[in-house]
Amino acid sequence: MVRKKGFKHTEETKRKIGLSNSIVLKGKKLSEESIKKRTNTRKRRKIPSPMKGKKHSLKARQKMSKSQIGHKTSDRTKKKISKSLMGHKGYFAGKKRPEISGKNHVFYGKHRSEETKQKIAESKKGNKSHFWKGGIYKNPYPVDWTKTLKKSIKERDKYLCQVCLNEGGVIHHIDYNKNNNNPNNLITLCRSCHAKTTLYRDYWLKYFKNKLKGET
Repeated sequence: MVRKKGFKHTEETKRKIGLSNSIVLKGKKLSEESIKKRTNTRKRRKIPSPMKGKKHSLKARQKMSKSQIGHKTSDRTKKKISKSLMGHKGYFAGKKRPEISGKNHVFYGKHRSEETKQKIAESKKGNKSHFWKGGIYKNPYPVDWTKTLKKSIKERDKYLCQVCLNEGGVIHHIDYNKNNNNPNNLITLCRSCHAKTTLYRDYWLKYFKNKLKGET
């Protein structure tokens, strides 16, 4: 029997088909040969994919997008996806990754307007920034944070940055606590290295502690 174009099964027929399949396959596993036959059916029959060379319409895309709102992938499905991607080398495997700098960059030869720059700055200002620590930089230093203390630390470190060994002029708190002015918690850095310590704090904390242990 040849079905006409646009033919659709009724909901009752779909239910019966699903029920019959579940009864037949209940407690059974398909052989590798059966799985291959099922997965390669379209290929064996040389039937091209109905969407080959086509694109979904905007309306269809909006429907698909809307259908996924609130949808959560089950843990079982996540495991299947993870397993299927194991050993996958990615799209650029064996290919030259396209350059995104220079003339190929989307902003090449373009400039953001002052208004756009201002909007970007406002969107990352204060507590909107991922570096925000609650405004602790405004907290005053304790009474024992004196010029004499800073000079003594610089003399101890021979006025050298303890990271790059260039001339150092900034005193850094190793544990990032400005109230802890124990000499063992202070170290001399140059301005460049001191700026680097604002990021990856756990790394730098471990780095300086290991350095002090090595010296002692």
